[in-house]
Amino acid sequence: MRFMDRIQNPRREQLFTMEGFGIWDPSVIKDEANGKHYLYGSRWPIQYGGYGWLTEGRIFRAEGDSPVGPFTFAEQLDHLVDYDWCRQANHNPKVTKIGDTHCLYYIGTHWEHGDRDPADKASWGRLWRNKRIGVATAPSPKGPWTPSPSNPILDARPDQWDRCLTSNPTVCVARDGRIHLIYKSASNFGQGKLVQNLGLAVADDVHGPYTRAGRSPLLPHNIEDPFVWGEKGCYRLLAKDMTGDVCGVHKAGILYTSTDAVEWELSEERLAYDLWVNWADGSRQEFHKMERPHLYLEDGQSRAIYHGAYAVFGQPTALLARELAP
Repeated sequence: MRFMDRIQNPRREQLFTMEGFGIWDPSVIKDEANGKHYLYGSRWPIQYGGYGWLTEGRIFRAEGDSPVGPFTFAEQLDHLVDYDWCRQANHNPKVTKIGDTHCLYYIGTHWEHGDRDPADKASWGRLWRNKRIGVATAPSPKGPWTPSPSNPILDARPDQWDRCLTSNPTVCVARDGRIHLIYKSASNFGQGKLVQNLGLAVADDVHGPYTRAGRSPLLPHNIEDPFVWGEKGCYRLLAKDMTGDVCGVHKAGILYTSTDAVEWELSEERLAYDLWVNWADGSRQEFHKMERPHLYLEDGQSRAIYHGAYAVFGQPTALLARELAP
């Protein structure tokens, strides 16, 4: 069965919203101790607009009894911004378990010269370029989360394709036991039409050091929003097609495959998901954006897919959860 055909029609309550906040970046993990499912995401007060995550973003946790919710807000992880490299905002949480350790990868950013007025949009470009990746660890998927002393764990590289930033982390553990971190960057921010690419860094330990590996950039496409996982004897990668030139649909999802999580090639399917949602009530709706894909895996099988989503430009953002057929 094609990946896209596995996506099941959701109920309306599987679209998670939060009054007064923009929300994004869904990531779900199960607590084996109590059977709860924790949804991690990022949020910011809605009065700051769609890009308010750059100035006010905070990571939150919500709880539910199933992988697709409904979810109830539980807490905001304010302590993650108590560090110079990320003192302005956190975003892009990705929660996973590596060995016996629960890991929360995320990004942070800061202004270079102290606090600035969030209304000063001219300075937001500096915040975008200052994005870096960090990680926090915990004994439980619920926390408490302790930021790594090595943060930020992956810096930008001057004079390389990824000289602007490191962002949008996703990780898997390869067969050799090493952690493979795939990230987004760009080399031409503020210099014409933005072209974004993915890179790979590997480490023996959650805290690093992380060393670049594979092709640089990883793929020859204008893509972002990666999610990597292993299933059925191979590795798979989702990414957003920024132009539509690869999968045929502008800003829809591309599917890649790999035997080693280093060298990647396009799947025969190419198109993993589009911007349409077929609701369980029989209606069909096209979304303006469907980004930041995340899969929930249980017993080595992908069971659900999540997106940051909103139907109409300018409306509040939401997190969409959909089950996957076997």
